[in-house]
Amino acid sequence: MTAADDRMIWDLSPGSKLTARVDLHENEDQALPTWFTGGVEYRVESMHPVADPPFVEVRTDDGECTQLLAEHIRAWFLPPNG
Repeated sequence: MTAADDRMIWDLSPGSKLTARVDLHENEDQALPTWFTGGVEYRVESMHPVADPPFVEVRTDDGECTQLLAEHIRAWFLPPNG
C-alpha cells in the first residue's frame, strides 16, 4: 500500500458512497452471481484505517459485507469524491 492508497481508504467514512464502474461477478465469471452492478451506488458500512492494509466494508448485491482495498476501489469503482 502507498500513502495515496491509505488516504483513499481514510477518506471513505461510513456512509460514503462508491459507484461501481461495471458489473462485477463472483470470481469474475459471468455465469456466477453479480457482486456489484455497474452504475449502482454502494454505501461504505465501516472503515478500518489501522488494518494492514486498510480497507472499507461494503455490502454486495446479495447483502453480504465484503472488504475492499484501495486497489479494488480503483479497479472497480468510479473515483471517490468526484
